[in-house]
Formats: sequence, structure tokens, C-alpha cells
Amino acid sequence: MRSDLGGRLPKALAKDMNLDLGSAVEVRSNGQEIVIRRASVRYSLDDMVSQITESNRHGEYEINPVRGKEAWEKAGPDYFTAYLQ
Repeated sequence: MRSDLGGRLPKALAKDMNLDLGSAVEVRSNGQEIVIRRASVRYSLDDMVSQITESNRHGEYEINPVRGKEAWEKAGPDYFTAYLQ
């Protein structure tokens, strides 16, 4: 036996909130009202990194030449740090 209650939203309300069947929502109560909100999308670093492919990776690019008193120092194997002299 389930202990959850189900409910339906009017189609116009679901459309206004941009909700479809299966959309994640947050449901809260303050004791007198029930508030339903679209759930905030939370991405983990692993989720984002898993979406990197050869086709959506950018290549190397040239950085504009030094224009002022900044200097570039190799700060690691793949990046540089700029600082003012």
C-alpha cells in the first residue's frame, strides 16, 4: 500500500509553468498552502564532463599579444598566469 497522494494539475496551469509529464517539481507546504515549483536543475561535475565529446571540444587559440605591463608565466603544464609587472 502506498503512502503517497497523487494529484492532477489543469493543463493550462501545467502549460503556463512549462511542465510536461515527468517534469521534476518541488512540493512544499507552510501548513495552509501547498506550493509546487519546477525543480531547479542541479548538475554535477561528473554529469557535465560526461557530455564532453570530440565534436564539442574547442581547439587551441591564440591570445592577443601583450598590450601593457602584463607578463605571462607558465603556471602548469596546460595554462599560463598573467600578472602586472
